[in-house]
Amino acid sequence: AIEAEEARKAKEQIIRRKKLERDIEGSVPVLDPDVRQKLRDLREPITYFGEGPYERRLRLRQILARKVERGDTLPLASTATTHQPPTMERTRFFTEGTEALKQARLDIAGYSLIKAKSRIRQQQEEQKNLLNMTRAERDKVRSDMATTLKQYVNTASQVGGERPLSCVKVSPDGGYSLVSSWDQFIRLFTIPECDKAEDHVAVYGGHSNRVTGVAWHPNAMKTQSPDALNFVSCSSDKSVKLWSLRSKEPLQTLGGHTGAINKCVFHPSGNYVASSAQDATWRLWDVTAGREAYSLLEQEGHSAPVYGIDFQIDGSLVATSDISGICRVWDTRHGRCIQVLEGHTKQVIGLCFSPNGWLLCTGGDDNLLRLWDIRRQKPLKTITAHSQLVSCIAFEPTKGNFFASASYDKTVSLWDSTTFELIKTLKGHDNKVMGVDVSPKNNSIVSCAFDRTLKLWENRQTEYALHTIFINTYSDHVDLDDLLLNPGNIATDDDVSMGSGSGKGDGDLDSLPELDD
Repeated sequence: AIEAEEARKAKEQIIRRKKLERDIEGSVPVLDPDVRQKLRDLREPITYFGEGPYERRLRLRQILARKVERGDTLPLASTATTHQPPTMERTRFFTEGTEALKQARLDIAGYSLIKAKSRIRQQQEEQKNLLNMTRAERDKVRSDMATTLKQYVNTASQVGGERPLSCVKVSPDGGYSLVSSWDQFIRLFTIPECDKAEDHVAVYGGHSNRVTGVAWHPNAMKTQSPDALNFVSCSSDKSVKLWSLRSKEPLQTLGGHTGAINKCVFHPSGNYVASSAQDATWRLWDVTAGREAYSLLEQEGHSAPVYGIDFQIDGSLVATSDISGICRVWDTRHGRCIQVLEGHTKQVIGLCFSPNGWLLCTGGDDNLLRLWDIRRQKPLKTITAHSQLVSCIAFEPTKGNFFASASYDKTVSLWDSTTFELIKTLKGHDNKVMGVDVSPKNNSIVSCAFDRTLKLWENRQTEYALHTIFINTYSDHVDLDDLLLNPGNIATDDDVSMGSGSGKGDGDLDSLPELDD
């Protein structure tokens, strides 16, 4: 208990210092000569070996923050090279969009309104069902889900590439998994066998650098023709490629980013693709069937490379995260950033929306999972989830009753979306886990890792029903009966909780040669 309290105080101190650094941002010079002069005035080394302008300015900001924290006054800026900008009237900055972008926003608005109406109607029906259940019955449903997930074991393992695997995505029908690798290839495997797909092209190559992300079209393996666009990939070669299932060559290559692309994701309508990149921007691409794909939007707003990106289930919102620890929520119908989510102290890598439409989960290099209620712009919960960086997050895609987090600590953790409690820790990878996804078919879980293996985790004895009817994702401090009668009385909990668990996977790891990088 004492160690937990000390850890909590240390985290709070880090968060306070980060906020203080942002508060004094205006007192930190921008130009490198000014930064060097101020360091000299403070009797600090003006540069370290290997230190660039960005790192030097960051060090100065940290030094000034520590001075303010001790109660010292900030020293006046040196006038040797500092240039004060003239006083200007504050105005809103915007860039006029094209007619195609306007039409896309109207299309997204029409689609999202219909989807939101349907989702809310369904959630209202589920609330009625909840009122007809006793607390014991609701607890039993959640307990049955936890019991099933606790029995998950590693049932299949496959070598997925010649170099580390970067991302894995399960197809919308649950029958296939798509894996990207640093060896510049994308591979298609069957579920649950984890064998190379025989009925489609098994290996797709076309990138000239490591493939960093893949995403399925929402109707792939369902109503989408195998010859049409079925999935998209992105790479460190700064390109986004569109693929069918029956050709080893991409349908089209999209270029525009000036930095390596980190992640890509389909809009729920299937007509648009979003990508995040090292150039501190994210882009929206029109991939509507029947015409050539092209870039609709290059969105600025982040001050650091953008990594995580995901669309809300209705398609009206998109969330992005960067390596400075800032997350932003954008309204795709008018293009504005409507929320800035601050709380992580290091880079945010994993980011995922829940199917309930209002819960957002983020994770990163501070080893934390943070759950956000985007309706109230407040954090619901902070969880000390892993002992190393959180690399990926995936919700159960039908109801979002549980979610999985992958980490560089070589594990995948399963969490209850209602109580935010740890259910099971899946162990079996020999190196950091890079990606994880949950199948919509039977809730089996697929993970990929730096050890070049693809692993399938499932419960062979029983299958957890996807049609569970309790509304998910409220804090365990909320009285659900009161919540149903008074939906506005949702308490938030920003306390840090310590996750713990001792689940063990029992899959054997194939013998592999040592990695060369």
